[in-house]
Amino acid sequence: MNLVLGYLVFIDHEEWHKYHDYQGVQGIMLAFIRVLTYVAFVYGLYVTRTEHGNAIKKKIPFLNLLTWAGSIYFLSLPLNVLFATFVAPMNKQMFVTWATLIEQFLALTILLYEFVGKKSSYGNASVDNDWVLPHDKGL
Repeated sequence: MNLVLGYLVFIDHEEWHKYHDYQGVQGIMLAFIRVLTYVAFVYGLYVTRTEHGNAIKKKIPFLNLLTWAGSIYFLSLPLNVLFATFVAPMNKQMFVTWATLIEQFLALTILLYEFVGKKSSYGNASVDNDWVLPHDKGL
């Protein structure tokens, strides 16, 4: 679905009214898909927190950081498309592209540190083969 919408962006490529790749109906649909993916991500975190209750107290710092990093990653494109309306037309494409790349790089760097660092909240939550994700449902 994302690929098809990505190709549809090029139907009116180079049109006078498009200042960046995500302007127009196709771009709005791509940004909306990112928002829906973010909603599914937040719902998954909510279910993880509510189903396991007190059993995951040690994992709360990691889940909080995952929520923030995931929010930056998923919402960077839709918010940058929205903020691009306040940027000069000749700079909109550069703003959307670079701001999204920098924000997603920041989110991935945070997650990389969390998964690799020995003193990170993920490292603290998963010591002694303690599971961070639910494992009793055949996942």
